[in-house]
Amino acid sequence: KLLKLCGEQRIKTDALKCCVNMIEVMPGSLVAQMSDFLGVLSALGNDPSSQVRQLVCRAIVNLLSERSEYLQEHILSVSQFMLKSTSDTGEGVALEACEFWLTFASLDDHACTPTMTEAVESLFPQLLPTLVKGLVYPPEKIEEILESNAIDEHQGEDRLQDVAPVFHKSKTKGGGKEDNEGAEDDDDDDDDDELDDKEWCLRTCAAASLDGLSRGFSPEKVLPHLLPALQECLSHNDPWVREAGILALGAIADGCGSTLRQHMTQLHPYLMSQVTTNESLPQLKSISFWALGRYVFWAMEQASSGAQPELIRNLIDVVLSRILDKHRKVQVSACSVLGEIIEQTGEFAIPYLENIYRALVYAIDRQQTRALMVTLEIFGSIAEVVGPATGEGVFPTIYVPALLTMWANKAKQNPFDRTLLPLMESLASITMVIGMSYQPWALQTFDGALSIINSCMMILSCGEFTDEEADAIVCATDILDGLVEGLGANFAELVASSSQYGEHFLPVLGALTGHEVDGVRMSTFALFGDIAKHCPMVIQDGMTELLTEAIACIDPLTPSVCNNAVWAVGEVCVKCIGNPASLEAFASDIVEGLIILLVDSAYSGSPAAGLVENAASTMGRLAKVNPAFVAKDLQHFLNGWLDGCSKIYDPLERRDAFEGLMMAIQANPQSLGLTPERLSDTLNVLLFAVVSWHLPSGNMNPAILTSSAYQFVPFPQDHMDLCNNLRTFLHHLKDMAGAEWNEILRNMPVNVRKLFRDVYGFS
Repeated sequence: KLLKLCGEQRIKTDALKCCVNMIEVMPGSLVAQMSDFLGVLSALGNDPSSQVRQLVCRAIVNLLSERSEYLQEHILSVSQFMLKSTSDTGEGVALEACEFWLTFASLDDHACTPTMTEAVESLFPQLLPTLVKGLVYPPEKIEEILESNAIDEHQGEDRLQDVAPVFHKSKTKGGGKEDNEGAEDDDDDDDDDELDDKEWCLRTCAAASLDGLSRGFSPEKVLPHLLPALQECLSHNDPWVREAGILALGAIADGCGSTLRQHMTQLHPYLMSQVTTNESLPQLKSISFWALGRYVFWAMEQASSGAQPELIRNLIDVVLSRILDKHRKVQVSACSVLGEIIEQTGEFAIPYLENIYRALVYAIDRQQTRALMVTLEIFGSIAEVVGPATGEGVFPTIYVPALLTMWANKAKQNPFDRTLLPLMESLASITMVIGMSYQPWALQTFDGALSIINSCMMILSCGEFTDEEADAIVCATDILDGLVEGLGANFAELVASSSQYGEHFLPVLGALTGHEVDGVRMSTFALFGDIAKHCPMVIQDGMTELLTEAIACIDPLTPSVCNNAVWAVGEVCVKCIGNPASLEAFASDIVEGLIILLVDSAYSGSPAAGLVENAASTMGRLAKVNPAFVAKDLQHFLNGWLDGCSKIYDPLERRDAFEGLMMAIQANPQSLGLTPERLSDTLNVLLFAVVSWHLPSGNMNPAILTSSAYQFVPFPQDHMDLCNNLRTFLHHLKDMAGAEWNEILRNMPVNVRKLFRDVYGFS
């Protein structure tokens, strides 16, 4: 009935909209009428109503995304129609049609057949120039941008609506990967400043489509049809057309960057000229900076190979000359690309750091909010990427006092100022990375962090507040954690030297562990764990309360908090090895909390990466304190523990997990439960856990087990005692398992059998 109604003039739009909405759920009635539905879409493809044409395009895109098999037979004619619609005069129609190319680029091999690929590729001579043309701002948008440029040039303060919200993410400790900030890649958000579009539109969709197609097809398929269109745009008299060409050039960097190397000797100077010309549009400068950032890899190759040894220096000089451009959009773009340059050049940038630091320090006193926040982030990025060298010589004397002065002034005016977040994030990174080189400013930083925490907690205690309003507390806590990691055992002296906050530090730490905001507790448990690891005497008097709170937070319903709480408990366990009495009162509660995490594999997909791995490590550390703490209930969670052990990334944490596991099994050998119904599962999980020691660092992919090439690595030399213990244990296990052992090993992949033969002595 709906398909028939699609032909009724009065209600065809509503009828078609209903049909489109059915595609995702794909009821049987629509499947049965699919041929008729495709016929209706074909008939309405040239409808005079732009709304109808838009719905037709949306239906095709949804079919491609959800059930591409229904389009395979008609893919060439459908693609030709969508190509035509991508140039439709109706902006909504063109956008819906352009989504087709972006969706196509994201299809996997199962959904996209070779025939479909060939059909789309055959349209490249018309499609790629059409997408480039779609990158040019429409006249009404250009008019809007020019008005915005005039306002931007003359206004004093950034408008509130122009400043993107800033959210801090606490760092995740331990587990399957190295410590991280728990943040996703923010590159797409940064691109908004270059694209001048905060909303999804034809321009942004065309750029994303070019990106996807250039990565999905080989450069040899893409560039012959794209380069002429690029050349035409880049040499055009209209700056808005040149801007679109540069956007296209940046969009294809991931897919075609390597092949474009031969053209970069002309393209790179061209991009540099666009940002150095004072008369250039702010948008032209901004997009050129973005494109330069996309091709930093080429500039790095040129400089490091000696072909153009001064290219990175020249690039940095050009960028620094624009971080105080009269247009704030250009300032933001220049600061953004500087961060990209630092990230890709790393230690290669050390010779230029003094100039960079002096320019940034000069800029932060003069920039407005948007550019200032990006600039403040760069200080932390430099520390993280370049490393301890940022604390050598005069470097810290240039930038640390300036950051601390700005921090103190802004915090005094408003401790909730969102500008403080990137500033404090950078300070947290700097304190951790440069270590003892930060000592001259450690006391001022310690007092400043405690002052922020006290002020914010006092203000927030007066009423309701959002989680975001507690971000300042989170950042200040992260700074304290950075001081602990950077100063190590010397942090204890720092706390004692603070006449203002030294005696209050422990009560404040205790209050933070019970804070109602998850992010605050997450950062606090990271701080608690690092103090336990580096200078436990600082928290000795409050250990009972802190440990009790940490154990109470071993709750998978708050996975991020739980992750750091588990890790912190593990660090406490390390310090209690040889003194089991100190943990006896807590052991059963710790085990009870960890078992919940280990026996339910669903938590392995937790938002807090490494939750199961942290639980496995902490269980091992608790067993090393006293194996009796965990041995009694071992049979209930042994397989989960083994599975967690196999995923631990950090070798020291993995060692502790395995050593504790071995001790627990020795204390309760019956826990292996080598009954006929459990034997196979237990042995398979155990053997894979052992194999995990031989997976290459940074590649824990189990696919290596079945790879045709032997990729296993030797057992780490630092832990050969553990290797010998595992070898002895496995041979004992073989004797217990009998014939079943040989059957299981015989069914293992060839490379795994070779590993056990060569390393563990099994024939």
